[in-house]
Amino acid sequence: MHVTLLNKILIPALSILITSTVLDALFISEIVVQRLETHTLGMLQTGNNILSNNIHSTANSYLINIRAIAQLPDIRNLANALMNPSEDKEQLSKALKNVQELLENMPDNYQTFIQINFASLSGEVIASSHIASVGKVNVHDRLYFQRALQGKCNFSRPQVSRSVGEKCLMVASPVYGNSRLVSGVIYFIIPCRWLAAETIDDIDLAHKGYSYLVDFDSGLLLAHPNFQKVQSMNMFYYQPWLKNLSPGESGIMKDYYNTEGKRQLVAFRMEPTSGWIAVSCIDASEVERHGTEIRNLIIGLTLATTLVVAVLLSFVIRSMTSDVSFISRYAHDVANGDLDRSLMLTRDDELGILADALRSLVLSLKKTIRVEKEQNKSFREATQLLYTSIYQINVTADSFSSQSLNKQFTSLGDKTRPYSESIQLMAQKCIKSEFQDAFLNFFDREKVIQAFEKGEVNRSFDCLFHSSETDPFEWIRLDQHLFKIASTGDIHMYLYTKNIHTEITNEIQARFDSLTGCLSRGALESNILDRLKREPSENFAFFIMDIDNFKTINDQFGHGFGDFCLKQFAQRLQNTFRRDDIIGRIGGDEFVVFINCPSQEWLQQKASKLRAALDMDCTDGYSDWHISASIGVATYPQDATDYDELYRRADAALYAAKAAGKNTVHFFIEADLDAPKTA
Repeated sequence: MHVTLLNKILIPALSILITSTVLDALFISEIVVQRLETHTLGMLQTGNNILSNNIHSTANSYLINIRAIAQLPDIRNLANALMNPSEDKEQLSKALKNVQELLENMPDNYQTFIQINFASLSGEVIASSHIASVGKVNVHDRLYFQRALQGKCNFSRPQVSRSVGEKCLMVASPVYGNSRLVSGVIYFIIPCRWLAAETIDDIDLAHKGYSYLVDFDSGLLLAHPNFQKVQSMNMFYYQPWLKNLSPGESGIMKDYYNTEGKRQLVAFRMEPTSGWIAVSCIDASEVERHGTEIRNLIIGLTLATTLVVAVLLSFVIRSMTSDVSFISRYAHDVANGDLDRSLMLTRDDELGILADALRSLVLSLKKTIRVEKEQNKSFREATQLLYTSIYQINVTADSFSSQSLNKQFTSLGDKTRPYSESIQLMAQKCIKSEFQDAFLNFFDREKVIQAFEKGEVNRSFDCLFHSSETDPFEWIRLDQHLFKIASTGDIHMYLYTKNIHTEITNEIQARFDSLTGCLSRGALESNILDRLKREPSENFAFFIMDIDNFKTINDQFGHGFGDFCLKQFAQRLQNTFRRDDIIGRIGGDEFVVFINCPSQEWLQQKASKLRAALDMDCTDGYSDWHISASIGVATYPQDATDYDELYRRADAALYAAKAAGKNTVHFFIEADLDAPKTA
């Protein structure tokens, strides 16, 4: 009877209890699996946000670097030279050489790339850190080059670089000359392997998870743990939904299927600065497998004994709920920017793996922030090396950014002054008089603000400057960079000063003959070519002349008296012609004059007066000599239509004048070209 009662009551009750407990266990285990998946998605989204910050930091770093390089003086000098290449070929050659040396020896703080190139407006690479690319590469049809010509710093689509031999990314920036027109494009090449190392390689996701980057413009992979996929895979072909994302759009997906047909848990975000799509994913089957293990464990323990199941289930639920909540709070704090909080959780199960992955993501973000700070510090230090002094001025408020800068800038006086008064004092005491009006106009507050509103944010001014009345004047360059502070609306100015005295002095010396003060051969040719280009329809006369029997002067009286005669000869030339006539010495006792020619009759009279003016006595108090000149004349466009032919025909006329007995003028005729050249 007792057994029957047990069978009728206890066994059914136990069966009901066990069945109920198993059902409860199944229900609870299902909840755990769902929460595991939910929190996995939350962790993925947090991790993908960190990855997006990585991308934003890296992309900004590339853009900052390329803009900084585009602003380097040697780069801008080449840009200016390219605007008018025919005006001064020597200056263009020098600027090109300086840029080539700069690109081959780029400072370490700019070394975020494998190769850097400078392309002209035609797309031809004219300077490169990879010398084999110079003259061999033309990028005129590349989208990043066209965007740069439109004034945009931008990233290219991923493409295989022939010089690197693998898929790379190009970062391009326009280069502006002083005219604020785009004069060239500077771009550097970053292998996609490097981009992966800087963004995804340090990110460690649990459950066989991984991250990758997709280029929004083309759909091609930019970075992936499997580099072979980067070389060929188009994600828009396999997952067309990616191409419909908007800048800054983000989200998560539970029912995403990869190219192998496997379901994945995915977090994605479009990073607007670079236009790259960051995707982080974890294999859903791995999460489900871990969930199944938990479910089987709970059910097995429940079937063994109701008590053990109840105790174990209570312990598991309490333990997992506590740790999952702890991880959730930690992830929430990290998403809100609290990176200093520690995740003190050590487990050997799935939650432990999730905790480890989240800790790895936080460490990666900290590393990225530290690298960005170090790069900003390096950029500031590099800027300070390029310039003598740097000041920040609040133009709107008429003040300096700090009292220390105010005292440094206004050290000429004995009190602190507003910016506008400091400029007045500096003009009076430090700037040479002929530059003072232009200096005050350049730094006038209202005109600076007007320049900013017109988009002229980078301006330069060269003048003669000295620190005190006892110091000599030297050439300096003052560069302004204007920008607006968003929070206040005030316009600020970075003012950079640089000593360019040696550069300007060398340029002046190269243009003039040191003995006579006439133009040097190169400057003479440049000025004549420029005049012909600007006034192609005008009539010109080209005189070549030399001193008769000049060798006798040097042989009989020495080179000192010979130099004296050359200076007297040059002085007489300069007194005979107008200020805008082109007068140069092309070597020895040979001189050239290039003038406008109103008529043939006027030219005949001018040549006759010139011959008479150069027929003169020279005496320095110790030696006496009577000098005369033989003169050959050719005209433009009657005798020749280009510089080289004009020179050749005037030179033939000079030899004809010498053959006629010297001290005479000879106008070119065709027969002069066949006559023998005898002195």
